[in-house]
Amino acid sequence: MCSIGLLATSFAQGDSTLAPSAPLLYTVSTDSEVISSWPLGIVPGLVGEAYRKSHEKFLAALRSRTDAGSQRQNLLYPFACLGFDPSVDECRRIIEEKDGISGEELLAFLHAEATHSARVVELRVIFDGRFFQVPVWLYDVQLTDADTLVRSHELNATYITTYSRKLHQADIATGRNETPFQGKIGSKEARMHFWHGGSSPRLASELEKSVQLLADLWAAKLAPEATGVLAGDHSGRGSLPRVRDVVAKDSTPCKTLHGNYLVAKDLGDYLWLTFPGKQKNLWNTFFVEPRCGFDY
Repeated sequence: MCSIGLLATSFAQGDSTLAPSAPLLYTVSTDSEVISSWPLGIVPGLVGEAYRKSHEKFLAALRSRTDAGSQRQNLLYPFACLGFDPSVDECRRIIEEKDGISGEELLAFLHAEATHSARVVELRVIFDGRFFQVPVWLYDVQLTDADTLVRSHELNATYITTYSRKLHQADIATGRNETPFQGKIGSKEARMHFWHGGSSPRLASELEKSVQLLADLWAAKLAPEATGVLAGDHSGRGSLPRVRDVVAKDSTPCKTLHGNYLVAKDLGDYLWLTFPGKQKNLWNTFFVEPRCGFDY
């Protein structure tokens, strides 16, 4: 995995003009599941090498997008500004840990912080041209008087979307993507055009959208008025609808990615999902997905 920094520290850590507040500590990495997880030999010879090269091109394009100045400055703001009014307040200081955040590093970091606490975001961006995924582990951490770390408000969540044939065709027909394309819809070249073509590339906007939607989910779980599975109350899990049943009621049903998953909240264009079944260790894991658009 290749770790990259998407955001510089917004405010100097020792700025005396700011009231002491717990900072946002983060790490971000980019990855392709194909490149990182396929053992050598699963796809033999030239076929496997072609797949790896293809996915590396998409991954390189992602890195070029995430390394842009404006993206670097703004990407993590939705997490840093949770609980703040940015028009009035300074949001949390944003501090990067490029090589991950271990317990030992957290302990040393919190000793130096006035509040002995921090908000932590460990985020990955996984992109191979077809699937775009942003899994994130979020939590607050406090240093106790006994010099131990206590995590709270933990959330594992993943934003997932994919290349969409219908959406790509609409982009071309409406001129949203003004870069000419004469290739075959659904091909590798089509996916490159879909994500990177035009003056407002989908990949950059999708990255920003994913972080905002994941921050919205965490904010909902942190809210005092949160209820049901969002508040950790799973007594009513059995009454939650499944994705396939929710979409089946639409005037134009569409293909879904996780039709069997439970809908924690229907936001219209997007759904907050959680795992079905009795595996309690997965009940605090959520997915944020488009309602439609998985016709890849």
